[in-house]
Amino acid sequence: MEFIKKIIIFLCISGIIFSCDLGKSNEQPIEQLNNPHEILQKYRQWLDKCSSMEYTFSEKYSATKLTNEIIAEQSYSCSGLVRFDKINKRFFVSWHGVSGQGFITKVQTISLENSKFIDASIEGQLKDGKENLSQDDYRVASYLDPTQCKLNFNGRLSGHARDSILAFGIFSMGKKYIRHDIHDAFQKMNLNVDQQKWQGHDVYRLIGVDEKVRYELWLDPTLQFMPVRISLYDNEMERNDVNYFTFDFVVESFRKLRSIPLPKKYIIKMETAHQWYEKNVLKSIPSKETLHGEINVTSVGKSFSEKDFKITMPIPNYTEVSMQDDLQTQYVWLNGEIVPLTDELALARIRGHGFMPGVREPRFWFIATGAVLIFLSLFFKIKTIIQNWRKK
Repeated sequence: MEFIKKIIIFLCISGIIFSCDLGKSNEQPIEQLNNPHEILQKYRQWLDKCSSMEYTFSEKYSATKLTNEIIAEQSYSCSGLVRFDKINKRFFVSWHGVSGQGFITKVQTISLENSKFIDASIEGQLKDGKENLSQDDYRVASYLDPTQCKLNFNGRLSGHARDSILAFGIFSMGKKYIRHDIHDAFQKMNLNVDQQKWQGHDVYRLIGVDEKVRYELWLDPTLQFMPVRISLYDNEMERNDVNYFTFDFVVESFRKLRSIPLPKKYIIKMETAHQWYEKNVLKSIPSKETLHGEINVTSVGKSFSEKDFKITMPIPNYTEVSMQDDLQTQYVWLNGEIVPLTDELALARIRGHGFMPGVREPRFWFIATGAVLIFLSLFFKIKTIIQNWRKK
């Protein structure tokens, strides 16, 4: 009996010790790294695993704007596809958004290796929930000279794709394109590091300042140094006519694919101001914006082909293309390619092989004026013949 009691006491003590050890293992402190560049290198290793990727995303956006003491609410929702290959500097973006009774569909393909840039979009109104399209609803823009593409767009990504792709270290925002790679930007800064809490545990916060921009990169060592928060503070950061004073990207949940931690749900909070000059006086409309998004990575580390970066939108043949660095020449979209508008193509378009020129196009008025002149010439010629015949 005594022997059995000793065994029970021994097992109880062992269980207590085991439980204490298990508790300690769950509360182990994070790996102590004091060198910010060493932490940055850990982040680089995670980015390298995400250098080639395809994912879908969805976003819901809301904004409150203060104009003359009247609060205006705005909202939209969108979803899309992003495909990128950072090693070969290729990007593909496709998304569709709805706001009120309007909609927009946009497709972009960008290759920084050869400075290829094509931006195609459809913008229109919803009628009874359906999209009514005409040729004037299609827009295509590109660049003839690769260097012009670099000077102007420099590979800037479209609209809502800029938000989700920030999770993978690609920053595409600014009057002048700021950085393609946040890691590369941090390498050129003076860095500081401290520890912060994220979802109840310690993470590293890298802080860098580049001219007037302050970057904060929160990296989680338990998630292979995946960023769980990216914050930017700048008085000159801009998208369209909007100045972004704060931009805070926070990961709310993650998932793993091929053992790689990847962001899933995120929230972005922004404090902005629409600014313009009126009679040499700077006017401003402050705004607070919130965006809820979700990323679903479908492949990581994938090898893409050139076909994966082609424009897939069914753009009608003979749609006008705005060549940003050659506006004097007219270009059209033909069988998936951009070609100069020759007389032969123009005739084919008029004969019904494509859309007729829209009334907002100069060619419409040129053709209409020509038709009227021909009609008047024939009219007066026939009138003269009839008058001469009557005199006889």
